[in-house]
Amino acid sequence: SFERWAVVSPDRVRVRIISSVIHYILQPLVIYLELVIIVPVSKGAASFRRLLMAVPIILNTIIYLIAPFTGTLVFWYEDDFVFNRGILGYSIYVVTFLYLLLLLVLSFRFLKSENRRLGIILFFMVGIGVLTGVLEGLNLIVGYIDEAFTLGVFLYYMYLVTLHESEMQKELADRNLELSERKIAMLKEQIRPHFIFNSLHIIKSLIRTDQEKAVESLEDFSEYLRANLDVMASDN
Repeated sequence: SFERWAVVSPDRVRVRIISSVIHYILQPLVIYLELVIIVPVSKGAASFRRLLMAVPIILNTIIYLIAPFTGTLVFWYEDDFVFNRGILGYSIYVVTFLYLLLLLVLSFRFLKSENRRLGIILFFMVGIGVLTGVLEGLNLIVGYIDEAFTLGVFLYYMYLVTLHESEMQKELADRNLELSERKIAMLKEQIRPHFIFNSLHIIKSLIRTDQEKAVESLEDFSEYLRANLDVMASDN
């Protein structure tokens, strides 16, 4: 919309140039951020790998930042607002291709592993990106690269949401299982067979010597057992 507003008047060509610079700088940034999230890195190699991945996007950013001052090297607009791309202007396609290629490699890696769902999502993102790029390069369907990347990112986001919900449900089930195991462990710890037998033996002895004390002890012992059995039904 900003670019279309700039096209209305010829005196807004500078606005159109700035808009194009911003556009071509941000376009590969989405794929780079995807790679930062999903590329498996160890603690020692994390910084180096991410720095290495950032080199193409840094070079592309520098190229398009100096584009307004390089004449026809990167891109330029003719008097009738026709867009022309110079030899350095193809850096956007080179960078995008490199990132898509890396995504493709990761896709096959995930497809071979247990994480096949992620591999399929990434493979689809690469496919739709390459297809859109080829169609635009052949001037068959032009102006849909941003939409293609947006669709891919949206699908990846939905995958992350689904994965997060699944992990939350698994975590909840694990907590409930752990709680049940703790209850059982507590019950086993508190109601030991030898304790029960000793208690019954004492009550048996009291019946012969002090029946009143035996009845009181039996009532206390019953309350104790009831309280411990109730632990199984309590969430506290």
